[in-house]
Amino acid sequence: MQILDEQEIRSLITFTDALDSVERAYTCLVEKKYFGPPNTMIKFPDKSKEFHIKGAGIENCDVFTIKMASGFFNNKKLYDLPNGNGMVMLFSSETGFPLAFLQDGGYLTDLRTSAAAATMAGKMMVRKDLPGIVLGIIGNGLMAKMCFQMYMELVKQEKASKINNILIWARRKEAAKALGTEFFQQHPELNGKIGIIDSANEVAARSDIIFTCTASREPLITNPLQPGCVCVAVGSDQPGKRELGEATVMDAMIICDDVQHAREAGETEYLSDDVFDRNVAGYCGDVFLGKLNRISDTQKIIVDLTGVGTQDASICYKLWLKIKKN
Repeated sequence: MQILDEQEIRSLITFTDALDSVERAYTCLVEKKYFGPPNTMIKFPDKSKEFHIKGAGIENCDVFTIKMASGFFNNKKLYDLPNGNGMVMLFSSETGFPLAFLQDGGYLTDLRTSAAAATMAGKMMVRKDLPGIVLGIIGNGLMAKMCFQMYMELVKQEKASKINNILIWARRKEAAKALGTEFFQQHPELNGKIGIIDSANEVAARSDIIFTCTASREPLITNPLQPGCVCVAVGSDQPGKRELGEATVMDAMIICDDVQHAREAGETEYLSDDVFDRNVAGYCGDVFLGKLNRISDTQKIIVDLTGVGTQDASICYKLWLKIKKN
């Protein structure tokens, strides 16, 4: 069995690999070409702590994965340790023997999550012929940074609309400013195009694409989205988390990575049965299969991402192919 640390994993897997893994991860779920248990969560009395276990294999891939990931959101403040961590075990689908222990520190989870968020935003934003869009960022943590980076990679590949302006909101304005400075340092062409905004609702009112990337347990955006907006809700991935209010979701088409899991642990957890039946249109995989798309340029869309095991299996399969070559 091979053991790889985070540095070795980062040297092998690329943003392009992560983006390329999204379609397989979602379509196999819809087509039921995968195997694995439902998502498992360890619930702590302290709501600032969470632990996820996901396992899956995909048909015609010779490996399957068991992934463990944690979010202890006071680690940085109390112990100067990362708030997130994780590891993945890679097994042979033929023999069941362990092939690799991936000590990734949660990097693969962050990579596949941000790749999925950026890809769904790019696919659902219909106005690709415009000079550019306004991108809204809610939050200032690692996932906010990686969603931006992944989206910029899609822009580079001409698979997503260019950015005219970026609007950032975080609970602490100094943190939002620091994030804006980091974005500018990575992309100097955004000079003068990054705004620090006083409220999440103002971001929603002015943005074409929004990434919500927090661990909030109360709605941050409470007003309706502007017409045509695509809001990718990344943060709500276990019961009790919530980033979007009732008025935000009431008139939007909702697309889920896993409809059942989103009903239990995503933004749709809070919908009445009537609203759920009316607004939830289907799975992310349906978009890739051509079964689902927006019905008008003004339709509001929410993508509810809670995380599924096939994402881990898909990106780790790409990594395994590279490990074997080396």
